[in-house]
Amino acid sequence: MSKLTHLAFLTTTMLGLATISFAQSAAPTPANISAAPTATQETAATVMQSRVSPLNVDHGQAQPSQPVSTTAKPGEDAAKEKNNDKEGDGINDSAFESDSFNLPAGLPDSQQPGAQPEVKDPYQDYNRSIYKINNKLDEVIAKPVATFYQKIMPKPLYNMVNNFFNNISNIPTVINDVLQGNLYQADSDSWRFVINSTIGIGGFFDVAQHTGLEYNYEDFGLTLAQWGWTDSSYFVLPIYGPNTIRGTIGKPITYYMSIFPYIKNWRIQWGLYALYLINERAQLLQYQNVMDNAALDPYIFTRDAYLQRQAYLIQRNHELDNPNTIAETKAYHDPYYLYQ
Repeated sequence: MSKLTHLAFLTTTMLGLATISFAQSAAPTPANISAAPTATQETAATVMQSRVSPLNVDHGQAQPSQPVSTTAKPGEDAAKEKNNDKEGDGINDSAFESDSFNLPAGLPDSQQPGAQPEVKDPYQDYNRSIYKINNKLDEVIAKPVATFYQKIMPKPLYNMVNNFFNNISNIPTVINDVLQGNLYQADSDSWRFVINSTIGIGGFFDVAQHTGLEYNYEDFGLTLAQWGWTDSSYFVLPIYGPNTIRGTIGKPITYYMSIFPYIKNWRIQWGLYALYLINERAQLLQYQNVMDNAALDPYIFTRDAYLQRQAYLIQRNHELDNPNTIAETKAYHDPYYLYQ
């Protein structure tokens, strides 16, 4: 039994030594390793070589860092680079050439994603005069009243009043959604109004936002833009402030879409509308320092910010009826996002 044990031990040892010797003879040397890259290394090298370095440019012609075949067909290198982008990092560089909006073809260049809106201010002398008058009225009346209102109102009640006015503004919003042909958004805004008017107790509580139904604002001026009038001159209204010719025409129509003209008691009607204006001014107090500190010319700052805001709203409305773009346009639902 002892001899058999020794014999098995010797046999096992010899087999182990043979295996080690075979493994060492089959393993590549350091030189062989550098000369024979793995499949992963080959793929990475191919991707890196397919990208043209900015330094390898001669008179506008991109020079590849490695020799390329002279039989390559026109456009083949571009196709390979596009494919390598997908294989290498999963990111298509062309995605960064435009904004997240997929606007329909034929939209004016001034309304294309990332484009600054064209500044049309042919009535600048008049606009500046009204702007100065509005600023004086705001300094003497509107701002002190809004500041006092904000200070005396308990925070919960202050938010409830703002929620109430946001809720009743959904009525003209839904009408304009339908007129714009944005039926998906009309359905969303209708549900928001129903939920907040019932579960939210007349709109004092914004329950709908917790279900994913974000606040949306539409007026007849934006409807006219959706119908094709996207190019409109800047125009400052007395008391109301910045607007456009398009928005000025649409403002009274939007007013008659709201509940205010249908309240029979004129005291309640004008009292409610005055509270609405005070609430709107109070909501802007938190952004007052932005304009005071950032604007060298407050008129230019206000004009450009307003026109940019209008341009984004027009862009957004071209996409609102597509449920796949709601997440992309969600940021534009906040009327004051430019000042944040």
